[in-house]
Amino acid sequence: MSSKIPLDPGHLQQKEEYERLPNNHQYSSVVRGLLYVAVNTRPDIAVSVSILGRSVSCPLQADWTEAKRILRYLKFTNDHELVLASGGAVMEVYVDADWASDVKTRNSGFLVMFGGGPIHWESRKQTCVALSSPEAEFVALAECCKKLQWIDRLLQDFSVVMTKPIQVHEDNQSCIK
Repeated sequence: MSSKIPLDPGHLQQKEEYERLPNNHQYSSVVRGLLYVAVNTRPDIAVSVSILGRSVSCPLQADWTEAKRILRYLKFTNDHELVLASGGAVMEVYVDADWASDVKTRNSGFLVMFGGGPIHWESRKQTCVALSSPEAEFVALAECCKKLQWIDRLLQDFSVVMTKPIQVHEDNQSCIK
């Protein structure tokens, strides 16, 4: 059986009704392997693996089911690959924050594209508690801009010339204003 999505969207809400795994060694091993794959070749599973990694010390049966779902997703999307295109020297950035769907994590992340291909991506918990969606988006945007400055300096060190200004895509109108 294959899976078209790496993680069930309702996974975080349904944990109370499942029992703990008697042994977490196999689960831990699978999550470590998935983490390696997510960091090195498949950023599309990074958030899902991060969510499963939070329960390595005492996983539930639902966590094990979702780990197997990610493996089925990888098998189903075996032909997916990162493409480093030669789309010129244009850098584009996509930023987003998740303020209210999971009050425990409040993740934010961004994707940096250069020449049409992804060169850097991050998804992590925000380090502060935002009081509104625009504030959460602004925090994510600020973190992204700090990383962009570092990437810009790195590319300059390698004498890579890029088109400026850098396009940053943000979906929250209050944050943009």
